Amino acid sequence: FSCDAFGSFGSVPVGGLFDDELGSLASGMVLSAELLNDETLRYFSNIIGPFSQQAIRAIDKLEALPVRCVAPGHGLMWRQNPQHIVDVYRQLAAYAKGQAEAAVTVIWGSMYGMTEQGLEPLLAGIAAEGVQAYVHRVPQSHVSFILRDVWRSSAVVLGMPTYEYKMFPPMAAVLDEIGRKKPQNRAAFRFGSYGWSGGAQKELDEIMTRCRFNWEFLPPVEYNGSPGTADKALLESRGREIAQQALKRSAGQGALK
Repeated sequence: FSCDAFGSFGSVPVGGLFDDELGSLASGMVLSAELLNDETLRYFSNIIGPFSQQAIRAIDKLEALPVRCVAPGHGLMWRQNPQHIVDVYRQLAAYAKGQAEAAVTVIWGSMYGMTEQGLEPLLAGIAAEGVQAYVHRVPQSHVSFILRDVWRSSAVVLGMPTYEYKMFPPMAAVLDEIGRKKPQNRAAFRFGSYGWSGGAQKELDEIMTRCRFNWEFLPPVEYNGSPGTADKALLESRGREIAQQALKRSAGQGALK
């Protein structure tokens, strides 16, 4: 009985509490393996993430025991193949230090559509390198799903305008939550618009220092009002660069199985 450890979000109906019942449930479109992986990842990043190193030490101790069933307090119980969830948790804990999937999570917010105009060329650059992009708009996307995708990505892009000398407030709130979960050593990039004055970059630098993200940023792209032709070309180039960084940092790390 592992309590929080080896748990996941999501739910299954009565009669589908164990991993050996997953096959019949999946065929009935109740709980697919892909959804289970996503919900396990979302759970880990939101609940276990800050304690990843402790999780690895606990897993190392567990390996010496003849485990027949893993029964967490949340989500599916594992009696057919308990080693599967142990291996998944080891992989997710390793993501904390930056060697995650070859993917880029793009978090963006826009007040008047000007920062949004920079999104298309950026995503085109990422796609040109064949890298998966997970895109979230703030405040529309729930932070738990943003955390899930940041956790599994080797690179992160932040797109936000300046608002009263600082960054767009919903982005600041999301970054505060990400900082509490401690995903380290990501490649990163920031872009966005400003009006009569900048300031978003200064606050971003302060947050990165205070929360000790240890993210390595490419040079930012800021533009006054809407992005011009040169700005869009630079954004596409940065998209390629951040995608290449994701590929390099992942070192062949695959998605959850």
